[in-house]
Amino acid sequence: MRHLIFCGNGCFFLCLEVRKSNIFEAVKESVTTRQAAEYYGVQVGRNGMACCPFHDDKHPSMKIDHRFHCFGCQADGDVIDFTARLFSLSSKEAALKLAEDFSVHYDAKGHDPPRRRPVKRKISEELRYRQAEQKCFRVLCNYLHLLERWKDEYAPQSPEDELDICWIFSCPAAWRNVLPWSLSMEKR
Repeated sequence: MRHLIFCGNGCFFLCLEVRKSNIFEAVKESVTTRQAAEYYGVQVGRNGMACCPFHDDKHPSMKIDHRFHCFGCQADGDVIDFTARLFSLSSKEAALKLAEDFSVHYDAKGHDPPRRRPVKRKISEELRYRQAEQKCFRVLCNYLHLLERWKDEYAPQSPEDELDICWIFSCPAAWRNVLPWSLSMEKR
C-alpha cells in the first residue's frame, strides 16, 4: 500500500507501507534522512546540502540523502540517528517518532505499537532563530518584488497621466522629494 504525505513546506513524497517486525528496519526502508530533515524544518538544497542543525553553521556543510554527514562537526548516521540527535531522543524513541510522523506500519509481536503521547519537538533556539530569519528574508524579498512590479505596472505613460499611489511608493526615496505630491493628491 502506498501513501502520499504532505511535507508542510510545499512538497509531497510517497511513503510505502512496509510490514516489518523490526521498527528500525521498517523506518529505515520507508523514510530517507532527507525526507525527515525537510519534514522537521531543515531546508535542504537541490544538491542535498543543508546548514547543520547540530552546530553553529552559516554555510551548508551537511550532506543529506538516505544518510547524513556533516563535514563541519563530523555528525554522521541514518534517519534514526538524525532524528534522535535533532530531538535529543534515544534511538527507539526516534524510531517510534518517525513511524508515527510518517505513518510507517510494522508488526510488534503480532500487534501494532501502543499509542504513545506525542514527543514534543525540541528545536534549539538557534534553529528557531534561523527559521524566523529565513521567513523574514522571504517576506522582504516578496515585498521587494512587489514594489519592482508596481514600478513598471503603475508608471505614468505620459506627463499628463495621474500618478498612482502604488507607483509613488515603489519609487526610490530620493525621487519622492522631486515628485509633485500636491498635484498627485489633488487629482484623487
